[in-house]
Amino acid sequence: MIETSIISEDPVIVLHVLQGSFTKEEAKLGIDSAISVIEHATSIIRTFSLIVDARNYIFNDIDAHKVWSLNFKENPLVIDGVIRAAIVGSDEPKFHAEKENMESTTLKFFTDCQTAIAWLENA
Repeated sequence: MIETSIISEDPVIVLHVLQGSFTKEEAKLGIDSAISVIEHATSIIRTFSLIVDARNYIFNDIDAHKVWSLNFKENPLVIDGVIRAAIVGSDEPKFHAEKENMESTTLKFFTDCQTAIAWLENA
């Protein structure tokens, strides 16, 4: 399941949750819904902060991952609109390696959502 919602309007923060396992078709439906939420969020102000909660998900196959990657991560609304992003993941070695290699002033990694929200609200 993929769920996306606006959790703050000032500053604008969009929460994108990947949970459970999903197929290519389910990924496409979730992304279509996510883009609709982002279109609404950016109708007034073009930029937003993004939280991707990726603690508990499994792509059923490589096609499901491609659908998510190409239709969400590579979407112009996301690429052009995101000013800061927080990734919430499980406290595992792979997550720590990604954090070590990818973290920057505009991209931070967290193991709980509340800390990610606090960072985005105060950034």
